[in-house]
Formats: sequence, C-alpha cells, structure tokens
Amino acid sequence: MFGVKNKNLGFVGKRFYTIDEYLEIEERVPEIYEFWNEDVIKLDQLDFYFKESIFNLERKLSEELEKNNYNLFSNFFLKKKKIWIKSENCLFYPDLFVVGDEVEYYPNRKNIITNPLMIIEISTAYSMGNIDGVRGDRTYLTDRASKFWKYQNVSTLKEYVLITDDGLTVVETYNKLDDKNWKYQVFSEEKNNVVNFESVDIKLPVKDIYL
Repeated sequence: MFGVKNKNLGFVGKRFYTIDEYLEIEERVPEIYEFWNEDVIKLDQLDFYFKESIFNLERKLSEELEKNNYNLFSNFFLKKKKIWIKSENCLFYPDLFVVGDEVEYYPNRKNIITNPLMIIEISTAYSMGNIDGVRGDRTYLTDRASKFWKYQNVSTLKEYVLITDDGLTVVETYNKLDDKNWKYQVFSEEKNNVVNFESVDIKLPVKDIYL
C-alpha cells in the first residue's frame, strides 16, 4: 500500500529520518506511515476501508488458527501492529499477519513484531495513485515486488499471500522452500479453488475469502 511521501505536518522539513525519529512522530499523528530505510511513506487510509473481503478472511482464519495457538493480527481501520525487517531497516503495516504461539517484539515496543510466520496483503490491482508525481498502481505492484523482496529477509517468514480485492477473486501464495527459493501458486474460483495456506496448515475455498 503506497501513498504520498512526506506530505503531513508531522514529517515536514527533513528528507531522511532515523527510526527513533519516525517512531516518535508516527506515534502522535493520525495518519499512517511506513518506514523505508530512513525514508517515510504515507499510506492512503482509503486502502484500509475498502477491502471488504478481508473481514470474511479474518473471521475464517481466526476460527482455524485459534485451534493451534497461532496469533492473528489485523491492521484495518486503525494502526496497530508493525513488522520490523531488521536487515532492510524497514517497518511495515501488513494487512494481516500470523505469528506462532510466542510473539517477539522490537525492544521496548509492544506494537512492533519481529517474527511473522505468514503475511497477507490485500491489493486492489486497479487502484491508481500518485507516487512521487507519477500516476501508477500503488498497491498491487508494490506488495508483489518491493515489499515482498524486503519481506523475504525476515527469517521466520514461511508464506506470503497476495489477495486481489477488485472482483478478480484471485489468491497468490509464495511458500519458502529455502533461503533463495519460493514456491508460487495461484488460486481462483475457476481453477484450484481451495486455497492452501501451507505455513499454518489451513485450506479455505476461494468463495469463503470473498464476500
């Protein structure tokens, strides 16, 4: 989820930030920002409100995950939990993510988690936005490319899931095979219509994800 860069009164007058500066400012402003290695990106809050399918998915996953002591976190409507990617010096707000029975935190920060097992991003493939003055897709391409490249450096991450939320009813999963390779699968109502979330051993029909 991409937005406009450094356009809020909380982040004005400086081009680059330390992580401590970012955390101090982002904590007290209402807008939602992510930290990209000294740079700050403002998220479009509309992206958090118009992904209706996630409510159904969150409910379905919660029912199954509770049986196996997994922790499910959601970032819809309010900024809640960030993911820390240490090697990339990044802090992101995934739409949904799962952690095992033991949650690990960034030092002195209970809203920053360091050990996700599965990350789910809900991307509106046709959503257009302005990135540094250039019109372009601010969600799908970012989640599929730059964010995924960075997420791959989280040692605990075993699965990355992309879900389109604009009527395409397509779910893409990437499962970690080793440090360099990921297995890619596509699920839809037309083909392979039962999504296999391998990292948590859960299978859901595509129709149960979408409203």
